[in-house]
Amino acid sequence: MFPLRCPTGKRYAVRVTPLRAVFYHRLLSDIQFTKKIITGDQYPDEILYLEKELNLSKAEAKALLLMLAYKITANIEDSDSYNESIEMKDVKKRLNLSAGEYHRLMSTTTALVEKQMLVYENGTSKRTASLRHTDFFPEYDIHPVVTNFVITGEHPKDEVDYSNLYSVLNYFSKLLLQLEDEEITTYKLLLEVKSISQKCTDNIPFSHLLRRLNTEEQTLLLYMNLRWTEGIEEISLVRYLRDIYITLTMSSDMRHSIAEGKIKLIKEGYLQIEENDSFKSDADFSLTKKFRDEFIHTSVKAKEKEFSSKFCTLVKHEEINQKLVFSGELESEITEISKAIGRAKYKQLKKRLKDKKMPMAFTCLLHGAPGTGKTASVYEIATKTKRNILHVDISAIKDMWVGVSEKNLKKIFESYYSATKHFKYEPILLFNEADSLINKRIEANHSVDHMNNAMQNILLEELEKFDGILFATTNLTMNIDNAFSRRFLYKVYFDVPDASLRAKIWRMKAPHLKAKDTAHLAEFTLSGGEIDNVCKRMLVESTIFDKSLGIDDIVKLIKSEMSLKQESTRVGF
Repeated sequence: MFPLRCPTGKRYAVRVTPLRAVFYHRLLSDIQFTKKIITGDQYPDEILYLEKELNLSKAEAKALLLMLAYKITANIEDSDSYNESIEMKDVKKRLNLSAGEYHRLMSTTTALVEKQMLVYENGTSKRTASLRHTDFFPEYDIHPVVTNFVITGEHPKDEVDYSNLYSVLNYFSKLLLQLEDEEITTYKLLLEVKSISQKCTDNIPFSHLLRRLNTEEQTLLLYMNLRWTEGIEEISLVRYLRDIYITLTMSSDMRHSIAEGKIKLIKEGYLQIEENDSFKSDADFSLTKKFRDEFIHTSVKAKEKEFSSKFCTLVKHEEINQKLVFSGELESEITEISKAIGRAKYKQLKKRLKDKKMPMAFTCLLHGAPGTGKTASVYEIATKTKRNILHVDISAIKDMWVGVSEKNLKKIFESYYSATKHFKYEPILLFNEADSLINKRIEANHSVDHMNNAMQNILLEELEKFDGILFATTNLTMNIDNAFSRRFLYKVYFDVPDASLRAKIWRMKAPHLKAKDTAHLAEFTLSGGEIDNVCKRMLVESTIFDKSLGIDDIVKLIKSEMSLKQESTRVGF
């Protein structure tokens, strides 16, 4: 057993297999940290072994053996003051290297970093690492995978199924995360992509196309397919270059190749470019119908992919678990809407609307005070009608670049229409807290005003031609634009529940309370959402203090919940 340390600083003991015992014994007993490793023919067997097993050049194998010798001799000489890093300044000094010898060694160690044999010490970033050759005395460590191989003789297991598209894309996704987390460089990513392309079997629909491309186009093709499986059909050129390339030179060359249509994917009709009129230095590109028809659709038939969208969260109706209490009038409206978009009636309704040449949109605006159950009611309707919900993340739509927010809004409706084809029954498109989208348009004095007005115009156009089921919720009906008001078929008002309804909510949320207690608690003017908050506080405090809360304790929690409210003022309108 022999203690080593990985770059995290932890010591670990490794048991050597018989197959590697001889080599490992030589490392411990015979190999010395000497200049002859890189300048002469010392330890030829060990160097040849590293060459073959790790696919290194002779110079790289010598340099790696030198680094191993440095680490091992440092540990043996003084294990208590073990130096975790390989300090190149110390290497130059101890070996008395000339300027030329040190320069050649540095060139080789830089190549070993690119091949992930060595790693930079002290958390060097990928951007800094790519330029680290300008640092004359860097500090290295042996990559833990290499350390494990040298000791045990075991290569890392290949866990990728190269006959399965989703396994390949999952591995590529992990590589992108490693690149983002600064664990690998762009050079290493491209090497891995080249290896992926060679290993993919004919079961991968576009494997033959992949092998005909150069490494950079292979990377682009895998990236496009990965994003497509995530529900992102158009990719910003700026975003792609930022995700993949580190240096300006590399990204500039690829930018011109894509923008000028010089790459094979564009020439052969598999990739299309749409220039962004609002931002001339950028462009969007996507997989063409030709590519989808030839490669993707056949793959999806074999294994149906989960629907996903960049700007919408999919809420499946069978996963909704809630109970609501409505007032009589509100309950009748919710029931009417649920019946109208029930599977049988909705089909009849669409046919009649089409026959009468009336707009096909079924749109509902739920408005009222916060916490009164507007969003929860949409979920309730989805449960009753067994329809999934596409819950729009309005904050994700808006973008700092001019014109992008408007394009994102259009993509929401494109996602919805894709979802109607994906699912057996049309889902519900939900714009929750849509105040910023449906309020009154204002005179544009700033770029943000122009963007908001443009988004509202687009939304009005989409609603005018919409064919589906859409719900929107808002707390601020006084500011709603009349043009939007006309485009909602149902307008349902949610008032703060009265005392009798509050008592029902209390009985449902806290069934252990006595009738007289729920009646007393119902005297406090709370919304359903606020009652829910109080019940959660009850659960938290009973858990912390391991006791049941009395009525006085609950009243204190209610007053705490109401503490941020301003004094109630009745306003007539």
